[in-house]
Amino acid sequence: RLKLFVAGQLDRLVPSVGLQRALDDMGPAARFAEVPGADHSFQGHEHSVAETVVSFVAETSGTRSR
Repeated sequence: RLKLFVAGQLDRLVPSVGLQRALDDMGPAARFAEVPGADHSFQGHEHSVAETVVSFVAETSGTRSR
């Protein structure tokens, strides 16, 4: 089952580069998305996170977002 992992570009708790490297071992079962300018809280970037998740769900469920 395909999984989405979203990380903030400026996240110091879970650095996006480290997460992306760890997910490489999962191969095509993992999808990685980085939110530019966001830290671990995604504060101020909620819309970008929501768009990323909606697009992923639409793509993987066979439906398209409106």
